Amino acid sequence: MKGRSRAAVVAVAGTVLVGAAFQVPVLAGAKSRTPVCTPVQIVSRWSTQRLVEQLLAPSVDQSSLTVARGVVADGIGGLVLTGNAPMDLMQQLRLLISTARSGLGPFIMADEEGGEVQRLAPLVQNIPAARTMGATMTSKQIQEVGATAGGTMHRLGLTMDLAPVADVDARPGPDSVNADGTRSFSGVTTVVTRDANAFSRGLSDSGVIPVIKHFPGLGGAEGNSDLGVSRTLGWPNLLHIGLPPFIEAIKQRAPVIMISNAIVPGLSTLPASLSRAVITDELRNKLHYQGLVMTDSLSAVSITAAGYSLSRAAVVAFEAGADFILFNVLGSALRPTVASIDAAVNTAVSAKRLSRDHLIAAAARVLALKHVARCAASA
Repeated sequence: MKGRSRAAVVAVAGTVLVGAAFQVPVLAGAKSRTPVCTPVQIVSRWSTQRLVEQLLAPSVDQSSLTVARGVVADGIGGLVLTGNAPMDLMQQLRLLISTARSGLGPFIMADEEGGEVQRLAPLVQNIPAARTMGATMTSKQIQEVGATAGGTMHRLGLTMDLAPVADVDARPGPDSVNADGTRSFSGVTTVVTRDANAFSRGLSDSGVIPVIKHFPGLGGAEGNSDLGVSRTLGWPNLLHIGLPPFIEAIKQRAPVIMISNAIVPGLSTLPASLSRAVITDELRNKLHYQGLVMTDSLSAVSITAAGYSLSRAAVVAFEAGADFILFNVLGSALRPTVASIDAAVNTAVSAKRLSRDHLIAAAARVLALKHVARCAASA
């Protein structure tokens, strides 16, 4: 809700999902007389293929948004905008979303962190790097920066910002050996905890969904997972240094947390986004997080280096407890890539390696964030 946020409590597969409430225009044109259903009631009627598509967010170049029309019409859950923003982005997004199945549009997402990572320039005003904000601004000022940027994103038609970075890291970068660098607010845990959550509140105030990343903390990691194998600090150190910003975000009812693609020594030998120990055991069971769990891009080199194709990685991420899958894909390969993931997940469900109930709960979390409660979305 623009100007303020409020709590939303939604029943999801026998649990309670608590998150910030946002105005996400996904059912444009739906008649007010349409009966109301819970998200679980809606998605329980869907085929497994439709469930999977609502849980995927491929990248799409902003200069060629028309390539996404097919997957939007099929029911894709999100689109991550890359490349250079066209001046008519708002109009193009409106046209694209108008083709969505049953009026259920995707999350429109971008990495709008500040500093070196701003995907919507020049349409969104310049945002200082997180490191600069952490060193020169109060938490109130950082919240105002988030609200201002979020307000512009909201007007353009974006519904989710893949920010802020809640990693604790004082090193230079980002570069080939350190994915964070100036993307981190500070090398001091308390500063990151304060400032990442301030930026998140600002986005929420503007009606844009924030994504806290990269759980359980990339600060101090060896290697950049986008480019190769990456390992975080050992788990005992990460508990004290890297985890507190995420714990505070959970207390503040963060709607979405993104999982890193780095290995966590002492906790898992797999990249975190594929690890049940990270997602289910730690984030869900020990920290009691009930919001949407999103992977970092499963197209990262760290995933292929671990021996996983994209479709296999998607299955393993769902098996580990993830709800929402990000991946990169070139335009013409978009629809075939989605189809290959659909097929892999359907096979896993048929073989009972993956529970359909997990996909239902995950899709219900997505619809809760999209404020979908009209039974027409079942069509």
